[in-house]
Amino acid sequence: MLDLSRKIAEIEKLLEEGSDASVTYAALECRLTIEYICYERFKLFHSYLSPKDMERWQPKHIVKQVSEDISDIINDEVTVSVASRGDELNELVTQEDYEKLDYKTLGTQKSVDLSKAHKLWNSLSGLALHVHLPSVDDEGQNFYGSTEKIKSKVKAAVDLFNGLKNGDLIIGGFLGETFNIECVSCGALIKKPAMKLKSGNVVVNCISPNCPESYLVNYMNGEYVTERNVFKFKCNGCGHDLDVPHQTFSKLHLNSNLEITCGNCQSKTSVIMRPLIKFEKNT
Repeated sequence: MLDLSRKIAEIEKLLEEGSDASVTYAALECRLTIEYICYERFKLFHSYLSPKDMERWQPKHIVKQVSEDISDIINDEVTVSVASRGDELNELVTQEDYEKLDYKTLGTQKSVDLSKAHKLWNSLSGLALHVHLPSVDDEGQNFYGSTEKIKSKVKAAVDLFNGLKNGDLIIGGFLGETFNIECVSCGALIKKPAMKLKSGNVVVNCISPNCPESYLVNYMNGEYVTERNVFKFKCNGCGHDLDVPHQTFSKLHLNSNLEITCGNCQSKTSVIMRPLIKFEKNT
């Protein structure tokens, strides 16, 4: 877990130095820190959400999507405490009985103000991390942005970090029924909240970044039915079925050529990405 107190001290030291370069670097440190805070929370949900599922890559949206698709615990403020039940186990019946135990705090997860963090993340980039395009009215071109404006946003980011630095715990995972799939190609264990699959015909991507497999999951008669999400072709050599995962085609462009080797006879079949025209009569 990121040591925010140390990171804050590093940023404040850069501000104290006061040069254009050090203040700009302080802005970069703040932006990276915002990304790290959000991404380290996302990391605990890797087995539930594939990189291919991510709709947007920005830190705020990563956390927001995990919260909506998997569990809102990713950004809840939560304190975890434990107590020894000892010989009193049989006497613990009601909630009040458990509340009377002697608890010791393990740690607290702080909630991130995602709206504030996102605005700062964008502002720091716009003010400090790009050389601005000159206009006809500019007398010269500056290498750095406005030091005072950058300082203001850096201090606002430090205030955000100070509100989070006492958090010493990050909670991951999903509390509830999960449905697990072992990828047939890479062996990765893919987990999904069961409630997200009961709508039927859900596409579940493999969590391994370089694995093209995905699966169609349907919930029928109280059971989950899973099948590979593939395009089916026939081998021209022996007529054997050739199954190609849908994701294999996701990065191909017009006229791209995909060569498929038959596992039965080793002959090669080429698939070319081209438009398909379908004529429909007026009714």
